[in-house]
Amino acid sequence: CHFFGAAAGLSEVSTVFLEGLLLSKHVALKPFFDANAPWFLPLNGAGLWLAFIVFRIALFPGLIFVFVKDVVRDYDKTWRISGPVKYWIVPMFLFLFVLSATWFAKIHAGFVAKVLGGGTRQTTPQKAD
Repeated sequence: CHFFGAAAGLSEVSTVFLEGLLLSKHVALKPFFDANAPWFLPLNGAGLWLAFIVFRIALFPGLIFVFVKDVVRDYDKTWRISGPVKYWIVPMFLFLFVLSATWFAKIHAGFVAKVLGGGTRQTTPQKAD
């Protein structure tokens, strides 16, 4: 059980890059970052995108696979030791995966817009004049 808790905690690696991204976009700090560290925003954007793939999109299905494999391989030992965790661990990881996939769709759209579109991401349609 400790393994799964610690492994799930790895998903917070992406938070480091998210906070860097939010910090560099803050109204009071944006001029500073634009003038002194223009690399900070793209670095954190790319880091967030990559960390989400590794530590959320791949991690949660991997943890479900490992748990199910442990149960199948040694049912008595895994089921007996797991206690009440055995009933909510798979639904919890599945919920976190769906939540992460939803967030990743937005992160990916922003990342692709930044990389391919030169940094302009249109979130709402513009009226034709």
